[in-house]
Amino acid sequence: MTDEIRAREKAICEVANVSDIGEVSDGFHTFNGLYEQRMILFAALVKAYKDKAWKSYRHEDGEYCFGGGWFIVGIDTPEGSYTYHYENKYWDMFDCMDLPRAKHWDGHTEADAETRLMSLKPEPHWIPVTKEEMFKAGYEGKEISFRVDGRLFAIRELAQ
Repeated sequence: MTDEIRAREKAICEVANVSDIGEVSDGFHTFNGLYEQRMILFAALVKAYKDKAWKSYRHEDGEYCFGGGWFIVGIDTPEGSYTYHYENKYWDMFDCMDLPRAKHWDGHTEADAETRLMSLKPEPHWIPVTKEEMFKAGYEGKEISFRVDGRLFAIRELAQ
């Protein structure tokens, strides 16, 4: 952190009457609270797309994230990966593949978040059945989909 940034943070803290820049509030939320909520939402997204998510203590060059004490977690989306860094104490919150080194960083920025994260689509869990089973269930088409507890399932007729 540069001296200029430190001076700016100190001035903001004085005006806001707080000792930590993370406690600056808009009257409803603090920066710290919003970062925590973002972390929880990203952990939920990682859990929902566990097969596309990963984490590592090291960047792709083998160096520890920020010299140590931090890790990187990412999700590979159809539009490219998206990542965040978190302190090591939050490692277990992210239930995903543990890599020895992070995947390649393609230069994505926060401006890419909407496009990349919104490109994730739910993938159905296919349940193969025979044509007779479909007919007995009263459905004569080739496939049907439905949701159970928010998960998308699909039944498809087996190829004969």
